[in-house]
Amino acid sequence: QAGPGRMVFVTMVYGARLSKYIPGALRRADAFDLLPQWLLFCFDKDALDSCRASHVFPELCVAGDMGTTVSKFAIMAFIVHAGFGALYLDFDLVLLQDPRPAVLRAAQEAELVLSKDFGSECINIGVTYLKSHPDSADWMQRLLIWLWHHPYEFCQKAFAGLMGLEDLSRYEVFGSPVGRVPRWTFLDP
Repeated sequence: QAGPGRMVFVTMVYGARLSKYIPGALRRADAFDLLPQWLLFCFDKDALDSCRASHVFPELCVAGDMGTTVSKFAIMAFIVHAGFGALYLDFDLVLLQDPRPAVLRAAQEAELVLSKDFGSECINIGVTYLKSHPDSADWMQRLLIWLWHHPYEFCQKAFAGLMGLEDLSRYEVFGSPVGRVPRWTFLDP
């Protein structure tokens, strides 16, 4: 059920090398009772088979075959438009505690919550939370449109560029994509 404070966890995974770690990642998520809201976007048969064999809710193993940056943001945009917050976690992340309290605390003052590179102020979109809010939904739509026209741009650079934190290419052709940026903050570890 959608509503304030409700979130869906999203992780993308692909390949035999990484798929063998899906059962362990799901056991770790289960330790914090996250499985009912943990969606794995599986970009190949190895990942999908491993997820469906391991996930208590195999219907949350979503098949996909376009492992691109656009896929990551498209599924997050869909979740936000459906009325849920979307918490994206890179597959190489290890949970040491339930992330919900820290994320929801940070989201009280922001629609977008990001991690940062260790020891710096540079954004790192390996942990990204989008609140279900009109500002974040609009911003994600602009990001998807921009990535459609710039398919080779590095996703983290595109994300930072649309926030106005980095320069993006081809302003002379497409104009500046930076518009209204949702209120945002860093996730304080």
